[in-house]
Amino acid sequence: MFYLPLDTCTEDLLGVRAHPNPKAHQLAAKKIVGFLKKYIS
Repeated sequence: MFYLPLDTCTEDLLGVRAHPNPKAHQLAAKKIVGFLKKYIS
């Protein structure tokens, strides 16, 4: 298993750490979805 350095929002999305701001969580989710769409399609 590889360890990748993640920003706090990404760690929150993956359940690594709790984030007090739900909007930051949503932004991270959108960022990751956009990233995946870009590389899958």
